[in-house]
Amino acid sequence: MHRVQLHYTLSRDAGDALIRNPLLDTLQAVAQQGSISAAARALDLSYRHVWGALKRWEDELGGELIVWGKGQSAQLSEFGTKLLWAERQAQARLAPQIEALRADLERAFAVAFQLTLSEHDAELTAMADAASPPDEPTRRLLKVSLTNTLAAAILMPYGPFQRTAEETGYDLGRLQARFGVSYEQAAHRLTTLSRPTARGVPFFLMRVDQAGNISKRFASGTFPFSRFGG
Repeated sequence: MHRVQLHYTLSRDAGDALIRNPLLDTLQAVAQQGSISAAARALDLSYRHVWGALKRWEDELGGELIVWGKGQSAQLSEFGTKLLWAERQAQARLAPQIEALRADLERAFAVAFQLTLSEHDAELTAMADAASPPDEPTRRLLKVSLTNTLAAAILMPYGPFQRTAEETGYDLGRLQARFGVSYEQAAHRLTTLSRPTARGVPFFLMRVDQAGNISKRFASGTFPFSRFGG
């Protein structure tokens, strides 16, 4: 039996409250467009990427997702159709709860962020200025990053978070439940456990989209991130 994991991300842009999954998005595109090449264009991905991803998912799930009839374009298999139907039913039933959960998570982080600014604005400004950023946009970005770090520390205090991580074997699901945060927030916090007197496992985190572009990366130890490219 395959397990379902729910992941959330933080973004400045408002989006729908639905939980996205690249497999279901791909199946939906194939069903609507009638071919893998058209689905790839609709998803702004390469044909090779979509084809390879579908094959990997078929191996993982142990069933055929796409079928081709003689002289016909690609179609969803019975298994693929049932997956897509089940996902639509789940989204329809869970949409109100998902929206409420998202609102709670956003509210908690917003409160922590504003509390951080109101209580420590002068210190955060001084820290950003002390780094001698090359221009004003960089200085503002640095201050926002410092504020986010302190807000995360309010939601997930270092000592309790580090101890809970050790006690649970770094189980992200249990860390989420214990501190009331998203998967990404808990994963990000794990990359900061580098206090000399209470070190955690030196995790690194990368957030990668379907096209392979890295939109977020953090490391608590040495990790050879490239300076250029994706």
